[in-house]
Amino acid sequence: GLNTSQALAEVETWSDLTPEQKVFVEFIRKCERGLSR
Repeated sequence: GLNTSQALAEVETWSDLTPEQKVFVEFIRKCERGLSR
């Protein structure tokens, strides 16, 4: 599957992301928190 941790680590310049990308990253973070339970 997708290495979401690596993907998030690559998101260094948050301000450079588009609104769509920000929403996607937040979605991944929520999913990771759900899986960590």
